[in-house]
Amino acid sequence: MIRNARSGFTLLEMLLVMSVVAALGALVINASSGAQQAAARRRAEAEVRAIETAVEQYRHDNGQVPQANSTDGSPYSNPNAASGSYSTASQILFEALVPINGKTYLPDKVNDPNSTRETILDPWGKPYGYNSSTNLTANPRYPGVSIWSTGGDSSGRTNKWITNWE
Repeated sequence: MIRNARSGFTLLEMLLVMSVVAALGALVINASSGAQQAAARRRAEAEVRAIETAVEQYRHDNGQVPQANSTDGSPYSNPNAASGSYSTASQILFEALVPINGKTYLPDKVNDPNSTRETILDPWGKPYGYNSSTNLTANPRYPGVSIWSTGGDSSGRTNKWITNWE
């Protein structure tokens, strides 16, 4: 059996195939990243609605909403979700809606294996903003209770936020 001298792939052919595979891999990774962000946004929207419903049930049972503020007026006055006021408000909200004894208003947050502390976190691991003040004059569209997530954006751009107001 006579063997041809050109029976394998050349280095150029191998590099071409590897570059095509790398380009396709980058496209797949980029597409899946967008899908993960969209899923996180949908989850945050559902959680904001669930928290708002739980706060309304709390108001019905107790005559008032849990008193906590992530900011001193409106979410726009302190958009940084890393500030201590966000964690404090989220912890107060958690303690009111998921008490040790009594009615639990957020049953899916009880014994949450992903939560290491008693706060209500958005899909990006940041506490939800919560403001129970009825004096929210910065924007008349706010309801009496404001609940929001910064949507994973730490730059303070409010157009990416997930909120309970329109």
